[in-house]
Amino acid sequence: MQSISEKLETNKITVYFGEVLEEISRLKTRTDRIRLLQKFRDRSPENQKFVVQFMECLTHPRVVFDLPPGMPPIADNGIIDYDSAHISMAKVFQRVPYFVATTPSYVKNQAKREHIFVQTLESMYKKDAELFCMLKDKALDSKVYRGVTNQLLIDAFMPEHKEPLGN
Repeated sequence: MQSISEKLETNKITVYFGEVLEEISRLKTRTDRIRLLQKFRDRSPENQKFVVQFMECLTHPRVVFDLPPGMPPIADNGIIDYDSAHISMAKVFQRVPYFVATTPSYVKNQAKREHIFVQTLESMYKKDAELFCMLKDKALDSKVYRGVTNQLLIDAFMPEHKEPLGN
């Protein structure tokens, strides 16, 4: 079985960000972790766009999800891996404006907004849904992604920022 780093060497294999974060949890040094994150980012223009959107949600003070904290209860969707999900994490970013009050696409009705959010999560692979909820709350769970912190992601993707952003 190929490592995530080896998979990133070829453009023929899809590598999901959740897989990269899981692999980072197994790496020993901060330098190796940053190198793997940058390898993911630099693999394609789509990954670069994904990283920008992910980091905006994670760190930008004006991107505040108007949703309850934590993971809401969702139905078991039977999705067994990243490839079989109906919607990927990259596609979910198109829905973020529905949940952020400062955007023109914001859904003002709270019940409808929360319903759209739950439907979105139920269309995703469970690990991506959990990651998206962490992103919504602006904090990655160190028990799930050991060694992955907001600051590590900032250092890997936004090296021009010397001080921590957000939470």
